[in-house]
Amino acid sequence: MTGILEPPSEEQYTEYNRLLHAMQTGVMIDQEQLGSRDGSPKHLRTGLNSAMVSDRAIVELLVEKGVFTSCEFYEKLNFCMAEEVVAYERRLGPNIHLK
Repeated sequence: MTGILEPPSEEQYTEYNRLLHAMQTGVMIDQEQLGSRDGSPKHLRTGLNSAMVSDRAIVELLVEKGVFTSCEFYEKLNFCMAEEVVAYERRLGPNIHLK
């Protein structure tokens, strides 16, 4: 392996796109027919969902391979989220405290 991400097989690429379209359709039905109240545009919700699924797949694979544990992941996730909160507090000014 050269360190460069190998492209998926044609079957993997086709299946991912099929599933992504199915999820996008689910978002549309949720918003239009079931009255979802998240208020986000369909393309934004679809992008966020696909990013979260991608993150989940990476983490689950790394935990399964023993690279790190779930506990270690959540420790790092909480650390990084705390940094993000601090960044927003700094950006929004000294009178804003989000925690």
